[in-house]
Amino acid sequence: MSSIYTTNLGLRKPSHADPDTVNSWDTVINTNMDYIDAAYGLRSYSGVSPNGHYILASDNHSLSLDKLDVALYAVSINTPTVDEKAALAGEGAPTVSNKYTTKDYVRVNRKEQIFPEYAGATFTPAAGGANIGVMTTNAEMIANYMYNYYKWLSTEVVLQSYDISVQWKVPETFINWLTKALSVDICTELTDPLECKVSVYVYKDGVALGPVFSLDKVSTVAATWYDERHNSDVITFSAADLGTTLNLGAGDVVDIAIRVYSRNSRYVKVGAVTLGYRG
Repeated sequence: MSSIYTTNLGLRKPSHADPDTVNSWDTVINTNMDYIDAAYGLRSYSGVSPNGHYILASDNHSLSLDKLDVALYAVSINTPTVDEKAALAGEGAPTVSNKYTTKDYVRVNRKEQIFPEYAGATFTPAAGGANIGVMTTNAEMIANYMYNYYKWLSTEVVLQSYDISVQWKVPETFINWLTKALSVDICTELTDPLECKVSVYVYKDGVALGPVFSLDKVSTVAATWYDERHNSDVITFSAADLGTTLNLGAGDVVDIAIRVYSRNSRYVKVGAVTLGYRG
């Protein structure tokens, strides 16, 4: 704690001075204050005493000075440290010296997963006019993992496509996207994209940017789920895709078009959508 205090606080002063009759303002007209000085002396504060105040308890001092001393000490000890000031501004992280909760500590890394049937999702014919097929929803348990999914299947000999349209609002507490910002779980009956596949397009709602996209994805092993839970997902978008290219931030709406393709009765299954961010 600093030791810069008022020194030699004298109570002796000129009083009722008349410039017409007094040649110098240093002339003391009223000497009553000298008696107070004599009783209490000239105060000289050189440091903090063991009891935490500037004036030692053993010093002679008035009640008023005592109250002033307590008030000054209270101001001093309540002055925020550098770490505390950072915390009050919402920055930094809790440490031994900074016990305040901060936004960086509260707004942790998050993964928000949207499982079929996605809340607010709609179906819409994909561009191109080849949209003949059947869209169903179901669930299956594989090795103790549950997969809710949309299933697209067409008996046509030419690839038929349909869009699953999803919208998601970026939380107001958003800080930044994680390295893997968005991913989609898929399972295709075959590994041949000429028979069945999935493409995903991501837009920023209301802005002519993008889209960023991941095209013609299939299961590496036929009829096998590739998903975020096992870190095997084959459809992913990076922080640069969503943050830099699309400039998606707090309060923005993300438009996601999941386009499924099928022919010759080869199915496509689409599972959870995962969004990773700090906020």
